[in-house]
Amino acid sequence: MVYETLPHEEEQRILWLLMKDRAECHRDQYVYTRDILSYHQVYPIPNEDARRVITDSTTYNELPCEERNEGKKGAILEDQHRFLQKLPPSVSILCEAMNHEPCLREACPLYRAPGSLVGITTGICVEFKMTFSKQ
Repeated sequence: MVYETLPHEEEQRILWLLMKDRAECHRDQYVYTRDILSYHQVYPIPNEDARRVITDSTTYNELPCEERNEGKKGAILEDQHRFLQKLPPSVSILCEAMNHEPCLREACPLYRAPGSLVGITTGICVEFKMTFSKQ
């Protein structure tokens, strides 16, 4: 459900969950693609909502979203692509929303495969949930 501006209750729910997500980050162990967003004042969906999409409890299109935020995320997918291109090919892609388990890639509704219009050459997560172990 796309809104010009999110309803206040939904905005508060999302902000609270995103603060929780940030508090649970382990930057000493992982590199987070979501950090790209902070430079652009854009926010991803909370991990809780991403998990619901990944586990088929809801669909991506059923989640409330703000039109302006989604447009900004789309505009910086190229930034994520450049970020991913700098990583060694052997690095394992993990999923922040799924507690740093291996990325499901094509089996994930948030993933766009390499060669797709959005996935470009590396494949990307439209919600910037990819993480990478620093080990």
